[in-house]
Amino acid sequence: MSNLAADHQQNSRKVLYDLLGDLPPLSRAVSCEPVTQREEDGYILEVLVLDLNGSQSVSAYFVKPKACDGPLPCVLYNHAHGGD
Repeated sequence: MSNLAADHQQNSRKVLYDLLGDLPPLSRAVSCEPVTQREEDGYILEVLVLDLNGSQSVSAYFVKPKACDGPLPCVLYNHAHGGD
C-alpha cells in the first residue's frame, strides 16, 4: 500500500471513530467474561459479558461449530435500540 493510501485509510478511520461519539480511547483494553457454555447438536453456544467502555457491561452470544479446526467466516450483529 502506498503512503498516500495508508494516510487516507488512517484519516478515514479517525473520521469514523470521531463520528461514533463519546467513546473510550482506542488504547483501552476490552475484556470478556464467560458466563455459560452449552453444547447443542453441532455447535457450542457461549454467553459472554463484555466490558467495552469501563462503565456498562454488554451481553453477547458466541456460537461456534463443534467440529472445526481452521478459520471460519464470522457474522457480527449489532442490535438496534428501539428501532433507531
